[in-house]
Amino acid sequence: MNNTNDGNIFYKIIAEFLNNRFTEDVEKEIQKWMLSDKNKSEKADASFEVWQSINVDVNMSVIDSLKEVKNKLGLSKPQENKITLGGYLLRSAAVLLPILIVIAGYIFFENQVGELSQSEMARIIEFTAPYGEHKELILPDSTHVWVNSGSTVRYPAKFKDNERRVSLSGEAFFAVSADEQRPFKVEATDLIVEAISNGFNIRAYPNIESTTVVLTQGKARIETSDKKQYNLRSWQKLTVDNKLDTISISKMSDNDLAWKTGELVFKNAKLKEIVNCIENHYLNPLTSDRPISLNNKLYTVRFTQNDKLSDVIEILNGLAPGFNIREE
Repeated sequence: MNNTNDGNIFYKIIAEFLNNRFTEDVEKEIQKWMLSDKNKSEKADASFEVWQSINVDVNMSVIDSLKEVKNKLGLSKPQENKITLGGYLLRSAAVLLPILIVIAGYIFFENQVGELSQSEMARIIEFTAPYGEHKELILPDSTHVWVNSGSTVRYPAKFKDNERRVSLSGEAFFAVSADEQRPFKVEATDLIVEAISNGFNIRAYPNIESTTVVLTQGKARIETSDKKQYNLRSWQKLTVDNKLDTISISKMSDNDLAWKTGELVFKNAKLKEIVNCIENHYLNPLTSDRPISLNNKLYTVRFTQNDKLSDVIEILNGLAPGFNIREE
């Protein structure tokens, strides 16, 4: 490489590409870049300079090979000194044969992707956060998902052109990547939550009596198994009581995202509210010697995600002696 071109980033990228100095993934990105409309003339000039530096004679065999590649690409009839590829001009096409062949390989690959897309979209990936752990996941559309303990998200390796659909068992928070042309849908138990660009939390463990959807921003539409639809706005919560077969919409509380924020905080809350929240948080039903609903006092208390259920129960019994709260 001569000194004149050492500072030319286009020259360096193309030269190193032709010398196989990149990984397979990086090579594919460079192929896309070579076909893009950005910096057309700079890429063409750099390609020409790279080929000149190789110092290879161009004979009729090379020219014939060039014609064959152009025919396979379906390009227009050869011109004497130039051709158009990917929307930009390549000067001295004959001496740019290696570049053209590389791009031809990429075009072939992209054409094959269309044929394979159906089988690829049919491939379902299953992502699970083990009990006791939280996991983060980035979906193919760049949607960011935080997956709670004991939860599973299933999604296709490639989303369809008209929608993005995943399924959830357990709890997860979705920060949806914006795409107005493809609504984002989550199937959870008997609900389908649809959004375009939102942040929402779904809690749908199979062993608890209620399913909840909490929307932190934007709008969301929720459809039930009987095709009824409900609309949520920012800071609203939809609760499906599977035991009573009722659906309600209320204002969300800070504790609705306790698993993600790492703590449970109660300010002037009744004992029944505290116990219900703890049951949902630890996925463990509690019982007591006396009906907890009889206690109308207000309590202020805070728990962290590191607190064991046994320690939480001990604190509750200290707050409300005589109820003997315990695991069911």
